[in-house]
Amino acid sequence: MTATTLGRYTLLDALGSGSIAESYRAQTAGIEGFEKSVVVKRLLPALRDDPYLVDSFLSTLRPTLALRHANIAQVLDMDLAPEASEGHYWVTEHVPGWSLRRLLTECRQTRVVLPVELALFIGLEASRALDYAHRLQPEEAIVHGNVSPNNLLLSREGEVKLTDFGTALSLMRRNAILGLPAQQGIPENGISLSPEQLEQGSATLHSDIFSLARTLAHCLHDDEAEQDPHLAVAHGPMRPSVPASISGLLQRALSTDPSERIPTAADFYEQLMESMVKARLRWSRAAVLDWLNRSLHPESASQRPGQQVPLPVATPAASVPAVREVSVLVLTLASEPSATLKLRIEQLLGRAANGSHWASGQQLCAVFQQPDGRDAEIAVRTALALLRALGGVARSSNLAIDLSSYPPSLFNTEGDFTDPPALAQWAQVLGHSDWHHAGRVVVSRQTTRELRALFRLKRVHKFGFAIVGSRRVDHASGPFFGRHDALYWLSEFTTQLCTPGASPPAAIAVIGDAGIGKTRLLLQLNDLLREANSTVRLCIAACPVRGRTLAYSAVLTLLARLCDIREGDVAPRAQQSHPALVHVDAEDLARATELLSAPPAPTDELDVELGALLTRVVVARATRCPQVLVVDAAHQMDDASRRILASAVASDLGKNALLVLLSRELSLLEGLVPHTSTRWLLQPLDGATMTQILQTRLRVTDIPLHIGQRFVELSQGNPLVLEELLRQALDQGQIKLARDQLQASTVIAPAASRSLRLMQQNGLWPAG
Repeated sequence: MTATTLGRYTLLDALGSGSIAESYRAQTAGIEGFEKSVVVKRLLPALRDDPYLVDSFLSTLRPTLALRHANIAQVLDMDLAPEASEGHYWVTEHVPGWSLRRLLTECRQTRVVLPVELALFIGLEASRALDYAHRLQPEEAIVHGNVSPNNLLLSREGEVKLTDFGTALSLMRRNAILGLPAQQGIPENGISLSPEQLEQGSATLHSDIFSLARTLAHCLHDDEAEQDPHLAVAHGPMRPSVPASISGLLQRALSTDPSERIPTAADFYEQLMESMVKARLRWSRAAVLDWLNRSLHPESASQRPGQQVPLPVATPAASVPAVREVSVLVLTLASEPSATLKLRIEQLLGRAANGSHWASGQQLCAVFQQPDGRDAEIAVRTALALLRALGGVARSSNLAIDLSSYPPSLFNTEGDFTDPPALAQWAQVLGHSDWHHAGRVVVSRQTTRELRALFRLKRVHKFGFAIVGSRRVDHASGPFFGRHDALYWLSEFTTQLCTPGASPPAAIAVIGDAGIGKTRLLLQLNDLLREANSTVRLCIAACPVRGRTLAYSAVLTLLARLCDIREGDVAPRAQQSHPALVHVDAEDLARATELLSAPPAPTDELDVELGALLTRVVVARATRCPQVLVVDAAHQMDDASRRILASAVASDLGKNALLVLLSRELSLLEGLVPHTSTRWLLQPLDGATMTQILQTRLRVTDIPLHIGQRFVELSQGNPLVLEELLRQALDQGQIKLARDQLQASTVIAPAASRSLRLMQQNGLWPAG
């Protein structure tokens, strides 16, 4: 051994000293120049010649070499041979991050409150580690002996790891032999030791559960209350934000009578999870990363005495990527599905989900994300389609949807989720029986804000609401205003469809930014045609959100709408179920259903077949009345669909119907709509129209000039943005309604809603 090496380990940085050992960050070299970073812990010089302590370490640390768990800092090597009197040491996994003790100290220094959810998340992960260690050797459980803030590590990746198994036990056994107090020399002054450890110097698996509960109580105690945090925090007050179910659970675990405590770590985990679910408390690795990036500062990385692992330098806020805010869906089945049903479920999710994973044979979880914040709506519509696809199985199935946040590193460049285990972990909460409401889609209270205008909701339990129906977009958004010139332009083409000898174009396009009102414009046209008793009928289909990556997605979606086949249907609709299908051939309906249930790979032959099938269905429907085929979200159209539609509008389809494409991008429509006269670019609404929308939404006849101008300025002529900002201002109390009069605070600056925040992040609406 030299001054910078210990055995085969090169010592790099001194991390500090405790009451038992001194710690170093070190490297070990392997074959082909491979190097691994580890932590080397060496007994303090005063303890290296203590035979009682060395013997205790031999008996308590060697079993910990068998511990292999995601929530345990693994012991990789040790040298405690009697002849190595100058170098008794052991080597552990290097966990770059914070000890819980360092984290709590940093929170006190910066006056940052450690979130209740984060403390409980640490408790859940630690209890998993204890459950594993206690069960690994049935003949003699591996006991930690001192589950304290000093021995709980939080990595910069959001992982929780328990370290130093058996270290405190070795010292307690040595103290017992020498007749010393059990806690002498143990860090934290015994803050997490159980009564039997303090009185008898012995520890059991019940002591570990007590210590973990004591640590959680220490994290959750009320800093404003007059109490010494190093005393019996079990009897001190907790924060007002801690639910009674959580405090009650910790009180049971901290009983002075071991027979009254929670018996096993598995029971503690289950009861803590159940209490968190009921209290609607949730945390995840992604939330840990987000909180660490927002709350800790670079100076927290400075090395301090007693620190167990080096603290990383926090990334400057400007370079921290935004957390992905997504919707998570969990499907729980009563039994494992057949191969056919499983394939049908996966195909449905493949059209909209950005990632899915079977957490078990009976539970599937999927993640949805949309740059415009519509992922919750899309998740619900996909869940409703899943219920239809499940058929009779749906009556005993459960679908739960909630919002979540994940770091961008878990998504690839196409936006697909790349970490299936992370999805499976989320399923633990949404898959809980308390969430279940058989045969219904249940959404969280948090998600209802995104959905209440689009769906009818019914409260089913304290966690959320069941979807009991849907609303039309125009009904959800209220009356339509403006766009008279665009409506007149569209009506000219629909009139030509009904005029003998007229030659309307085969395809036209409406282009505009997200939320500018493209879909509402066509729905308004449809209402006007009905009011005028026009024979023209609109068939509106929207490209799947992942349409660009799915062959024939736009054509199949349009075909499904024309054939009245809902997503998830497994049998063709009968002609008599819809008047427009009377002239459609039954074989064409059956073929369309077959293609929709199992989307095929693209081939030249299939291009021809689909083009002919689409044309036949359109011609059959046009026999009864002229058809306007609307393809919404055409910017999501795939290349195969673009080829087929371009061929169709150039042949027979254009003689029987008008194709209207709604898109955010013009470049994708060049081959379908080549003439400038057949394109309409939607401009932002003028101030007068925006003020009229404000009056209608607020149900007031007069709006103070400065308020109207402020909202018009903020929304920049975008009606969707206006309605979102108005909703935010009402929720935040910046504007109020009193006896039909509008009142406003001095400053109107509503925080952007989730959808607007995502639109800003993805460049769909300028920030400001």
